[in-house]
Parts: sequence; C-alpha cells; structure tokens
Amino acid sequence: HTYSKLVLRPWGDTRESSPDEGLLKSLGAKMATAMGGYQNIKSIDLYATTGTTQDWAYGALGAISYTFEHGQAFHPPYAENVGKDAAGVMEAFVLGLKAASKESWHSVVSGKVLLDGRPTRAKLQIVKKFASPQWPNNPAGVKSIAEEQRFSMATSKGGNFEWHLGPSTRPHLEALGKMETYTLQITVPGAPKPQTFIIEVGRGEQIALGTIRF
Repeated sequence: HTYSKLVLRPWGDTRESSPDEGLLKSLGAKMATAMGGYQNIKSIDLYATTGTTQDWAYGALGAISYTFEHGQAFHPPYAENVGKDAAGVMEAFVLGLKAASKESWHSVVSGKVLLDGRPTRAKLQIVKKFASPQWPNNPAGVKSIAEEQRFSMATSKGGNFEWHLGPSTRPHLEALGKMETYTLQITVPGAPKPQTFIIEVGRGEQIALGTIRF
C-alpha cells in the first residue's frame, strides 16, 4: 500500500492489543528492519479503519497478517518506486512465510485412517460457519455477515494425515475467553458413511486423533 514506510499489524479499529500482539509485534519488527528501518506499529496508530483485508484475515482466519506502506506518494512512477522504495520486501515476505510455517504459530491436527483394519486413502474436509460482526454505525444497518470456511485435503496412501491450520477460535473471541470449533468430516471410498469430529484447537496446539477406523 502507499504511502509511507510502515509495517502495520492488527487492529485497525481499536487500540487494544490482539491476543497475539507479542508474536505480531516481534515479527513486524524483523520485517521492518529487513526493509531498511520501517516503523512497526498497529494499524490504528496510522488512522482508524474497519473491514481491511489485514484485519479480516487475522480476525476471521487467525492468519498472520500485515500491511506494508511504501513510497513517497500515493501513485509514484513505477520506475522510481519498484526495487527502490520497496527494497527488502522479498526478505520480509520470507520472514513472514517462515514464521507462519512454525508449528508454534499455527495449529496441527493429525491421525491415521484405516478401512477394515488396513491403511486407506481418505478425504478430509473442515467446515466452520460463523458471523463476522460489523461496525455498529454502518450505513446498511447490518449487524453481522454470515461466513463459512471450507478446507479439504487427502490422506497419504498409508492413511496418514497432518493438517496445518489456523486456530479454530477467532482472536476477538479468544480475548473474551470464548471458544469456537471446527467440524472435521472424514470420508473413505467404500465405507457406508463418513465420520465427523468436533475440534477445538488453539495457536501452537497439536491435536492427535490417533487411529480412525472404518
């Protein structure tokens, strides 16, 4: 985004720290240094916003999320900006990718699927339905918007799976001491019906479902 030299982190609508403030601030500082000394601040310290991609990705998905502000003008000439004002961006991206890949920064669900006592391939699907709260004074008068997350993967030929996910509980609810769950459905070709699991998993947590028998 343009313009300035900033690394912005959640939140954009309140000065209260997110539940992951320590992690986000620490990583933001490293990315800011990689880009030549950008400022590392909360989004609201620039100006108040609601509904930004950064806040939605973190607030709805629990994703590690930032906005970089670059440049000296809102729409600078390409040749004067790319590779100059944006120097170090790829290094910052790599830092972010490495952090997101750490198991301490996300959640892991694992298990092994058997059909009639033998390892088998299976399809896994996670679904989570929730309502995203809206700004109380929005002109449409809408209190919330219904959303749905849906992810899928397949086990290995040997029936094993290790699924790396975001936490099941959204950050603003975690801050209130509440929890949310994922619904995991496992389907095996040849089995009469799928099996369903309700899973609550936090950032840095690992859930081992063990052997799942069909």
